[in-house]
Amino acid sequence: MFEVIFNSKKEEQHYDISVNISDIGFSSEVDSYYLCIDPFFMPDQEGPDKVEKCLKLMIASWMATIEQMEVNQIVYLPYDFSDQYIGALKVQKMSLNEISLGSGCTTKYSGFQKYPSKDTFLDLDDEEFDSDGNDTILLKNGLISQLNDALKVL
Repeated sequence: MFEVIFNSKKEEQHYDISVNISDIGFSSEVDSYYLCIDPFFMPDQEGPDKVEKCLKLMIASWMATIEQMEVNQIVYLPYDFSDQYIGALKVQKMSLNEISLGSGCTTKYSGFQKYPSKDTFLDLDDEEFDSDGNDTILLKNGLISQLNDALKVL
């Protein structure tokens, strides 16, 4: 199961987004701050509504990116925009129906260098990504379905 939960009740924009991917045993609490101040998306607003809509835009973009991938292609989908690094999901298309999914981070970019609404995947070389080592093979359509379910819950 792939879950993205936004806790709009928190007063600060720290540790208010939970990203959980049970298939790879991954769970992380991340900040909504850079989603809230993204100047390219709803630029006149900052608040919970903007964060929620930006999360939906990111997940929809991830789904489109995964659908368009070619066999052996690797993409990095950012979910954690922090001052010192960006946390990302590493997705590699293994065959027409299978992908490898893992998590990790990069220090090539930091949260203030990328925009959640525009930079929905990162251009990285493999050595620029510090993997958590939890990669798992999944059915592509299964992941797309889980992401679609995550969109409905937000």
